[in-house]
Amino acid sequence: MEPQPSSSLAVRGLRNHVGAQSLALRLSEAVVNSLSRRPHAPATTERENEKRAKESPGCSLPDPSLLARAGRAGSRLPLEMEFCVLDERWWYYYYYYYYYFYYYYYYFYYFYYFYYFYYFYFYYFYYHYYHYFYYFYYHYYHYYHYYHYYHYYYHYYYHFYSHIRSTIPPPRAAPTPDTGHPNYLGTLITTPHAVEGERPWIWV
Repeated sequence: MEPQPSSSLAVRGLRNHVGAQSLALRLSEAVVNSLSRRPHAPATTERENEKRAKESPGCSLPDPSLLARAGRAGSRLPLEMEFCVLDERWWYYYYYYYYYFYYYYYYFYYFYYFYYFYYFYFYYFYYHYYHYFYYFYYHYYHYYHYYHYYHYYYHYYYHFYSHIRSTIPPPRAAPTPDTGHPNYLGTLITTPHAVEGERPWIWV
């Protein structure tokens, strides 16, 4: 294989890289074009780029599409433009990676922003409902506890009262407030219901 000149190797490397990164090249091409021409000036053609590269001393940041077309055609670039290959590559990499990392940062910024936002949102409601159900369970537990407590207390009180009532003998005659019967209160509690078979009047 014959040794290749450095300019040919540079063009071939640039051609391979451009072929693999056509989308990023079009983006950098638009950026470089906007920097290399006057504001609101129409896009330059390939012939105008070649003329400008030959007439202007040094590197004037020509259109990257010219480099791509020349590289794909396998032709040599003008001498002035061969010195621009390194600069074009630098600008290309600069804008490519600038927008790449900017998008990367922007994407992850919004990703983590919404991630933490929804994390806080769900954590807040989780914390809220956790305490809500905790206190609900707490009051329900005590309600249930006191319900059974009073239930059994009432049950015990009822049986205790029934037992006490059963131990009081009924009087021989139904007294009235005018007779002055000594067991008048006990008679009110026991006598009528013991006779009629109903619950005591104090029962609620």
